[in-house]
Amino acid sequence: MTKIPSPETRATMGPDATTGPDALSADRTISRRTVLGGAALIGAGALCLRATRASAQQKQKQADVQYVDKAPGADKCAGCAMFQAPDACQGVEGKISPEGWCNIYSPKA
Repeated sequence: MTKIPSPETRATMGPDATTGPDALSADRTISRRTVLGGAALIGAGALCLRATRASAQQKQKQADVQYVDKAPGADKCAGCAMFQAPDACQGVEGKISPEGWCNIYSPKA
């Protein structure tokens, strides 16, 4: 038979007591359903993140980035980190002139 401590004794035991009614019970377990549900949520979150990254890497339309075939200044597509010779860009759709420019221009390092 388990002896239940008096209120005075329980007050001195504190919340981290290992015996008595304040102790954490050994029957506090996590169900398999809870674990599987958490894993499913993590997996769904990872898929959403991957889809967001993929859409962020899609090329933009030339009109959306104000692309022009002749650069108005010294900054030209040929000097951009995203330019792919001879006539492509990592960030803009379509054929790109090395002499062109757009508002996502990023100089080569």
